Amino acid sequence: MLFRAFISLIAFLDILKRGSSFVVQPATHRATHCEHRPLSELRATQSPDNENDKVFCLGVGFLQFLVVQQLSLKGLKTVAMTDVQRVESMREVWVTSPLCTLVTNGETEWEEEAGKCTSMVICPEVANIPGKTVRALLNRMPNVNRIVVLNPPGTTKPEEEKKEENFFSSLFKPKGPSATDDFMEYAKSVEEAVSDCVKNGEIDEAVIVHRGKLNGGGGEFGLGDNFYKVCGSEPEEVLQKYYDQGRLGTTILPGDSMDTSPKMKKRVAKEGEDEEEIAKLNVLEEIRDKTHRLSLANAVVSVLTMDDPPERFTVVCTLDDVPMPLDEVTDNIKAVMS
Repeated sequence: MLFRAFISLIAFLDILKRGSSFVVQPATHRATHCEHRPLSELRATQSPDNENDKVFCLGVGFLQFLVVQQLSLKGLKTVAMTDVQRVESMREVWVTSPLCTLVTNGETEWEEEAGKCTSMVICPEVANIPGKTVRALLNRMPNVNRIVVLNPPGTTKPEEEKKEENFFSSLFKPKGPSATDDFMEYAKSVEEAVSDCVKNGEIDEAVIVHRGKLNGGGGEFGLGDNFYKVCGSEPEEVLQKYYDQGRLGTTILPGDSMDTSPKMKKRVAKEGEDEEEIAKLNVLEEIRDKTHRLSLANAVVSVLTMDDPPERFTVVCTLDDVPMPLDEVTDNIKAVMS
């Protein structure tokens, strides 16, 4: 068993490096959907004999695993879609809760499970998810009424707001579209797809949650020590542990408002200045465009259990030794609506 788990870890690391995309053939119609109920109500009705009211989680990477984990910890059933190559490693290492059903995009039985879902979470991390895939999925998921999309910052900002590059930096930039450009285009296409679904009355609510560069997700509050074995090089492992030990805090901002401006140079404490305070300011400057995966996963749980969530908000990392309690996350999300 341990040997198989080790092999699964190695295979998953290779998949993370290569990435992937989902392809789903669209259906010709979408049935009438049912009334949405917050998951706080659904929790009381869920039992081994009740297979309805699940949350469909679409994505690739640690973020998807954490979203499933946090929903499972609340007693909520989920359906997680992945590729055929990932099923074994996910079930043995990452998604061990019996409340989660794993399906693949290459099988037909996923449609039966998808039909039981009343909510959907789109959480891309290492693979792009195009808007057309979301539309195709929704055509076969008649009961979904609330969608949560986890997207990078800046999707609401026009192209002209992009900062101009100087001459020397442009010389060393690879020609053609970058991976970041592609990711942004896919993110915008998903927002457009779910927005159209709301306008057309196919779903009731769509919530866009913006996040910065993702960090953290292992340790006692997350996916355990297996996370560090596959998160990257030794320096990357050290960095991720920093986030899991002292950067577990959560800040909720309204709209698409993450500060992605160029970083200030690290300050050096001058004579008479508090070195610890200066060091803290340097760290806050470093993490102002970062998001802890666990904070984002908890924000998803809050959104799905709220009666009237905001249409758009941002989750930013901040300093803390423990994750923010779920009720406080919910209160902070509600506060950005006022």
